[in-house]
Amino acid sequence: MSHQLCHLKCCSTTNAWEQRKLRGLLTLLKDGSHGTHVDVDVGPYLLSAKNIKNGCIHIDKQHDRKISQTDYNKIHAKYRLEIGDVLLTIVGSIGNTAIIERNDDFTFQRSVAILRPSGGLDSYFLKYELQTSRFKAELESRKSQSAQAGVYLWEVGSIPFFQPSLKEQKLVSHLLKQIENVVTLHQRKQDF
Repeated sequence: MSHQLCHLKCCSTTNAWEQRKLRGLLTLLKDGSHGTHVDVDVGPYLLSAKNIKNGCIHIDKQHDRKISQTDYNKIHAKYRLEIGDVLLTIVGSIGNTAIIERNDDFTFQRSVAILRPSGGLDSYFLKYELQTSRFKAELESRKSQSAQAGVYLWEVGSIPFFQPSLKEQKLVSHLLKQIENVVTLHQRKQDF
């Protein structure tokens, strides 16, 4: 899909795509909880990078961790997850993305970054741009090599980002969603 986005960028006939630092296009750039939490039987899910796969949030209701409502409220004392927030894995498996599309009872560990686009940035356009080979190469070049590879938030925020007009972003997002739907449909047919 990154090839299609690059092709659309190069062939755009409207205004030039403005290059800015990613952090300047976001109203929130935060990673998940760094705290230690006790597992409970009933409570909100505490998800990690392993839960972000194939553009979706995957919850295993039998095996994923749950934390108390008190711990959840402490994590979210200064911010709440919102529909349209873009998720980016930044520890372990780096570079997987998803969008929060519904209000569920979950939060994230520090292995997942939450990116909230400003009014001039479409969530789906951001998600697709984060999936490009250019952006993934930027992440790779900023990766720290500690016990578990990761990218610091300030590094994510410093990555150059190309931003067309909001109208053009929505057009690109729409086209890429259509392509993604066709690919998913073909994959499901092959699975049967």
